[in-house]
Amino acid sequence: DIPLVAGSRGRYGQVVTNLVLNSAQAIESQKRGGEIRVSTSVRDGRVLLIVEDDGPGIPADLRETIFDAFYTTSPTRTGLGLVVVKEIVTRYDGDICVLAAPSGGLRVEITFPSSDRRTPPRGFAKSSSNL
Repeated sequence: DIPLVAGSRGRYGQVVTNLVLNSAQAIESQKRGGEIRVSTSVRDGRVLLIVEDDGPGIPADLRETIFDAFYTTSPTRTGLGLVVVKEIVTRYDGDICVLAAPSGGLRVEITFPSSDRRTPPRGFAKSSSNL
C-alpha cells in the first residue's frame, strides 16, 4: 500500500506529465517505437516515483544539466519542463536522481516523504501505483 504524500495533486501530475513528455520526445527522436514505464513504491519509508524509458539516454556528465533553465536538445521545446519538475520536487522535500536505465534509456527516481495520515486532508495527494 502506497502512503499519502503532502502536496497538490496538480503539482504531482505536472511532475509526471513533464517526465513522460520528455521520455516520449527522446523515444521519438530515435524514429522507432519505445516504452515508457511509470511506477510507484515505497523505499526506506518514502514514496518512490520512477519514470523510465528505453530512449537514447543521457551521458552521465550531462544528467544534472537537464535541470538547468533553457537546456534542451529539441529545437521546438523551451527547456523549462525539467526545471519545473525539480522545483516541485524540492518544494515537497523530495529528492531526484537521474540514472541510466537498464534498457539504455533514462531512469528518473524521485522520492517524497510520506504523510502519517491515512485519509487525505485538503491539499494532500494520494499516491497511486496506477499512474
